Amino acid sequence: MLHLEPFDAQTEKGRQVRVVGITDRPGAEPQFVALDVDDDDKIRPVLLDFVEPCGTSR
Repeated sequence: MLHLEPFDAQTEKGRQVRVVGITDRPGAEPQFVALDVDDDDKIRPVLLDFVEPCGTSR
């Protein structure tokens, strides 16, 4: 299983989340999972349908 470097992100509603990319097949596009901490401090993984990179520099 491939694990991509985690990064911080913000949801459309302004919530801060930690995002990780994972895949279980070589050469496959990674699936992105947001690790969201809910109001009672429990970590809740959420599979994302779409990830748009922003604020990256080249």
